[in-house]
Amino acid sequence: MFLDELFTITQKGQFVKANREFTQEDIVVIPEGFMGLFHIFKHQFKFDCLNVLYAQSWSYIIPSIAAGFQGQIPGLDQLGVDHVMAISEPVKRFILDVFKFPESKISMLTNTIDTTIFNTEMGTEKVEEVIEDADGNLDITTIEKTREKKDILSFMPRRGVDINYQTTFMLFKSISPYKHWDIKPIAGLDAKGVAEALKESKIFVHYTDGEGFGYPPLEALLTGNIVVGNMGLGSTEFVDNALAHDYVWETPDDIKDPYS
Repeated sequence: MFLDELFTITQKGQFVKANREFTQEDIVVIPEGFMGLFHIFKHQFKFDCLNVLYAQSWSYIIPSIAAGFQGQIPGLDQLGVDHVMAISEPVKRFILDVFKFPESKISMLTNTIDTTIFNTEMGTEKVEEVIEDADGNLDITTIEKTREKKDILSFMPRRGVDINYQTTFMLFKSISPYKHWDIKPIAGLDAKGVAEALKESKIFVHYTDGEGFGYPPLEALLTGNIVVGNMGLGSTEFVDNALAHDYVWETPDDIKDPYS
């Protein structure tokens, strides 16, 4: 449900009235980018519901807490977090190390990708070809052939790292023999559309300030792309093997270094 359905909120963002009650039977799931909501549910309105942190990424947790508490970082239990759902082992480890949150109160989510659409089965396409008959006459005919990857570098825009993409792509396009390559963003598509776009491309560029589990680079790998960029903390769960490292070029130190 949207927050404005649950609470009356002023133009200044103050929660002044709850539009419904929450009981022990209710479970409220809050993403890690909205840590201040735990205090609102547990302390401001004193709801006796189960408050669950959905920890998709490790890097947003502390900044999100600091934004709501003038730079102070209280513990998760002090905030009102009753349970945590972590999306990857590295995220779980981060919560354990930083907050000393009881491991018994952390559940792991199972990450899945639909390999019926994210795969290297290219399918076919109809193309027009010019043919010459025995008399030397030219004609145009339509044939069906297996689709092939194109000279496309694809990426999924991410807030906060756009400038890294721009720098990398301008440099990429300026260096021969890559000037003819197309650079295509993948945005606003459903899962099938994403899969089709990735199947067309050869290289996938992935920058992130703190991935929890790297769905985009994994989807790119499954569709036959070379992945370039930084993988994010959680992505190590699927790149830590010899086969994947043959197809992943990680920037060694600084993702802001365009020559890494």
